[in-house]
Amino acid sequence: MRQLAMELGTYVIHPIPPYRLGDYLSPEQRALGTPVELDGQVLGTILATGGPPPLDEREQHYLERTNRAVIDSALGAMALALASSIILACTLTRPV
Repeated sequence: MRQLAMELGTYVIHPIPPYRLGDYLSPEQRALGTPVELDGQVLGTILATGGPPPLDEREQHYLERTNRAVIDSALGAMALALASSIILACTLTRPV
């Protein structure tokens, strides 16, 4: 994940840990980032933070529900495949 720092005043405008909104970035910290330019003018600096931002409670709950739905769907598909394969095997191997 990345972090955007405004060049004007060199403050963080999109907070992702370890940075907080309004943190001042020294020239050494900005030198570690990649400048964002428009028409030759530096608008800001992108800094790598090393990881994704933490999830809030709603996002975490959404991911848990989605994962549960995927697991339930996979189990249901496996049960349906097993049942249909048993029925097909019995039908094919039944004496005529």
